[in-house]
Amino acid sequence: TTKEQEIHFFKVIKPLFLAEKEFYSLLYHAELFGGKDDEISFWERQPLRLERFERQNTSFISAYCKGDERYDEWWFCRREFRDKTVHDEKVGAYLGMVRYLQFVYNKLLAQADK
Repeated sequence: TTKEQEIHFFKVIKPLFLAEKEFYSLLYHAELFGGKDDEISFWERQPLRLERFERQNTSFISAYCKGDERYDEWWFCRREFRDKTVHDEKVGAYLGMVRYLQFVYNKLLAQADK
């Protein structure tokens, strides 16, 4: 494979699958711990997950969202014979959390309409 293909795979393709895993892991967590009595406070706390993640990865998330390609070779090319790169899992986690946050906001809106 060429470097461009490798970067595309680890920057675009693989994170889509990892995002699904992250999203459904978060949904499972919500199913277990989003109990009835304190359900609203549980859902109101969920956006803090993404805020904390973005705060811990500010420069990476900013560059990724802007489409900055300066670090692509460092971030998304494998070192030695590994099946992952420095940041492919981070992109997947971010995309999964963004999707989960959309779900959370819809849940909060539905509760507000009751």
